[in-house]
Amino acid sequence: MDVRNRDVAISGGAATINQYLRGGLIDELRTHIAPVTLGAGERLFEGAPALDLKLVSARPASLLTTSPAWSAAEPVVAGMSGGPTGSTGTRIRLHRATKAQDRASTPQNGFRLRSEA
Repeated sequence: MDVRNRDVAISGGAATINQYLRGGLIDELRTHIAPVTLGAGERLFEGAPALDLKLVSARPASLLTTSPAWSAAEPVVAGMSGGPTGSTGTRIRLHRATKAQDRASTPQNGFRLRSEA
């Protein structure tokens, strides 16, 4: 099967995408930007050659939900501050969408990011 000039979707983090960018193998990027939850990470376009990019389209997504209530038993992402003692920070956790309307706007893995102040 000849795969030249066919669309190929690449899914991954910055390290994966940067390899393809450095190789000049990407002609279209569809990015999903989310707040940093772990405090550090790899940067997209790091080490890639200068690119002549044009924004084709953009749309907001409502993947963040906030809730003022939380319990000590809830999972907290490493590196985030805050807690029952009143220290400042934001608690962020992933939760699986359960309602049909939530699943319609949720990524394929079924998880949504939930931020709790």
